[in-house]
Amino acid sequence: MDYWKKDILKYVPKHLADHLITFLSPMKQLNIAPIELPSKLHDTLNFIAGYAPIIFIFDVEFQHIRKNIGKSSRHILEMGGILLVRHDNRWHYFASFHINLPPTTSLQNLGVIQSTYSSVTPKTESQMVQLEDNYLFYQVLGKYKDDPHKFAELYKLFINTKLAKKKKIPYIEPLPDNFNKIVRLFKDMSFTLGKKDVGDEYFNKIWKLYLSDPYVRFRVVKPTTKWLNAFKELLVNSVPVVKGNMDLIAVDNLMHKYRLESVSDQLHVFDIAIFNNTFRKTCNSAELEKSYWCLIEKQLVDPDIEPHLKTIFNSLSLQQKKLVAHNPLVDSFYTLVVALSMVNRFNI
Repeated sequence: MDYWKKDILKYVPKHLADHLITFLSPMKQLNIAPIELPSKLHDTLNFIAGYAPIIFIFDVEFQHIRKNIGKSSRHILEMGGILLVRHDNRWHYFASFHINLPPTTSLQNLGVIQSTYSSVTPKTESQMVQLEDNYLFYQVLGKYKDDPHKFAELYKLFINTKLAKKKKIPYIEPLPDNFNKIVRLFKDMSFTLGKKDVGDEYFNKIWKLYLSDPYVRFRVVKPTTKWLNAFKELLVNSVPVVKGNMDLIAVDNLMHKYRLESVSDQLHVFDIAIFNNTFRKTCNSAELEKSYWCLIEKQLVDPDIEPHLKTIFNSLSLQQKKLVAHNPLVDSFYTLVVALSMVNRFNI
């Protein structure tokens, strides 16, 4: 028997062990390395978990399936996760993973994939960005916050393109005070783009780059009914920790694709979005990455637990050991740090 399966049988309750083995078995980007967490965190983790033996932190990057004009549904493209397990009344960091699921439908029905939300090799990322400069105007404009003249010049060029007119992007005077609003408008537009918007050449090239990337190919897991049922049982018998409900909607959409029932309405979820107002007041933003760095920079993470968080980070099954937003495993780590820090700090 593989050593990690022995660890599962040792640390995980018997009624969940088989499900966890089934869920993790097809994964290649996986690290199982049980690490006991400090007693100071036990009350915090017990509060989050209640009676559940597993805390399942996860994050999703989406594939957007285009339906009617202006409408789409979100499905899982990449998913990263961290598992914490309670064993003998002590909490352990147990495992981390990062997977890709295949496109849910034919590529022509998908939205345009973006490098910002793709965990790929540096070479592939560079090639994707070169293509994106032709239609992801927010990425280009974002480079010129400190150059108002160049920003205004490019904005006037982009706002008059066929694409911007097709998407009915309103004209806003390109003044420095309007920088964030203008970039946001073009960024929102980017999530509505499909094959007809950017053209066959760019669309096919960027999806081919992504799907042939070595990191992506290594991570692919092809869902089976048995695997999906194991995933469902793990979620139902754990406490999922997420930010917002979009990741859970994507999980439900995955289940529906394979004619399985929804799972989100059966879950006891800990959603760190409950802290959004606090982060807006303290950090001027509730975005996940900004929330994490605000905690670090303002020294709001308990110094007694910070070394243990670094140990968890070093144990993550990352292909590149760096903190990069929108890598779903990194975002899972951000989510974990926010949950632990906020509950611990406010003694909820």
